[in-house]
Amino acid sequence: MRMNDQLFLPGFAPILDESLGFVYVGARGSNNIASCQLKIGHSQRDPLGRVRRLRLKLLVLMPGTLADERALHQRFSAARIDREWFLPTPDLLAFIAETAKTTAETLSANAA
Repeated sequence: MRMNDQLFLPGFAPILDESLGFVYVGARGSNNIASCQLKIGHSQRDPLGRVRRLRLKLLVLMPGTLADERALHQRFSAARIDREWFLPTPDLLAFIAETAKTTAETLSANAA
């Protein structure tokens, strides 16, 4: 949704730079993160809606660009299953743990 040339997310503060958006990591499958599949994705407008539509459990949400998403795909390419889907390797799980604070700060800062 656009208002006054600003991008708005439902429940999020306006994003002035459309190229930014959000990078997320979501889990599907088992409730045990060590045995599920992980999706590294990007959404410019509604990351929470995207995660909900894909029926993922949100693990990471941080401001980021498509280039940031691609950099994560490259970083964890050894764990790639298919395109944006990855196995929960120790390196990827460590990244998720490290960014938990960023995710909490992103959600808090962008709460309506």
